[in-house]
Amino acid sequence: MVIDRVTPLPLVLARDAIATAQAERQKGKDAALKLLESAKAKVQRSRDLGYAGKDAEYVALFSQIDDLEKQIKGAEDTGSLIASLKEKLSTFVRQLSSTASRPSRASATTSKLD
Repeated sequence: MVIDRVTPLPLVLARDAIATAQAERQKGKDAALKLLESAKAKVQRSRDLGYAGKDAEYVALFSQIDDLEKQIKGAEDTGSLIASLKEKLSTFVRQLSSTASRPSRASATTSKLD
């Protein structure tokens, strides 16, 4: 049996944007803030596309991104919040990928032919 996994690509891209924002934060706030806006848009896109769109995790993600933006604007230390946000996104992606697993069409077709 073959198992297909659905990975919410917008959330993966959001996680990458946050990681890049962490690196850019060292160079300046503006680039980091643009990347966080991009991450927020990607999280919203994931929700709009129906990847567990009603899950409360989205509210938590938006809240953490907002908090991170405030910390960057205030020149506060962002290391622990970025790490927490990246971990939360990674966990959410894994959760969505595992709950979205389903038998592939080839497998389903093979079962019908047996």
